[in-house]
Amino acid sequence: MAEALRITGRNRRPVFGAAVLAGAVALLVGGGIVAGAFAASWGLFLEAGRAAELAIEDEDSYVAYADQWDSLVKVAFCVYPLLLLVAMVSIAWLLTAQAVTVAYARERAAAGTDAATAPPVLSPCVRCGAAPVRTSGSPSASSC
Repeated sequence: MAEALRITGRNRRPVFGAAVLAGAVALLVGGGIVAGAFAASWGLFLEAGRAAELAIEDEDSYVAYADQWDSLVKVAFCVYPLLLLVAMVSIAWLLTAQAVTVAYARERAAAGTDAATAPPVLSPCVRCGAAPVRTSGSPSASSC
């Protein structure tokens, strides 16, 4: 566990990038779910407002949302599981990003290369544009 945290701290850019992306997606999806719930129950809020105004005009005692309580609870029972699902997917996404980062770092360590000391990507020959060919002398020698 300590090694995984050390590797994640050293290679934090991909993990932080995944965290920002997961947070943005969770914000958009969760906000959409909450906005949809408000849209679905907007009629209940208007009905509660009309009932409150009538109770005030008639000088009756009034308990807010007493008549709409059952319908609002039904909406909440649909929204809460969806928000929990978004939270679980976000946590799985973040843990997967960390696990993949640690696995790649371990593979590089086993191969004897690190991201900082990895050999550069071979580029084509500047003179003729041919693809580089590995020869016994120089790894970047081309065929021209």
